[in-house]
Amino acid sequence: MKNALALVHNSSSLNLDGDFIDNVWKTLVRNGEQRLMLAILKEALDSFFKHLGATDEKGKAIFQEVEGWIREKDNGWIFSFENVCESVGIDASYLRAGLFRRKASARHSMFYDVEEKLAAAGGG
Repeated sequence: MKNALALVHNSSSLNLDGDFIDNVWKTLVRNGEQRLMLAILKEALDSFFKHLGATDEKGKAIFQEVEGWIREKDNGWIFSFENVCESVGIDASYLRAGLFRRKASARHSMFYDVEEKLAAAGGG
């Protein structure tokens, strides 16, 4: 399982539609509940990355909702991030840390992209 989650650490190899989900799917025995939980996790991760750095209000709202779900450490709800991860054999803390490292890296990159554009335009 750590092999699949290691993809989160190496942003250049992260492919949520391919490697990540395929590795998890092949590694775990699938029953109906696990398939549902994996689909929920995939949808959340797809939304997290799609809307990371969104500038429109809808994209920002979707990202904030997903980020809040990931941050929440209470597992009192069957579909909490903690419970979804546990049901498919993923360490929620490990995945959460990787996602937020990726978020920080993306935000850092976006900041420097703006700085470079301003400097090139003579505004920086």
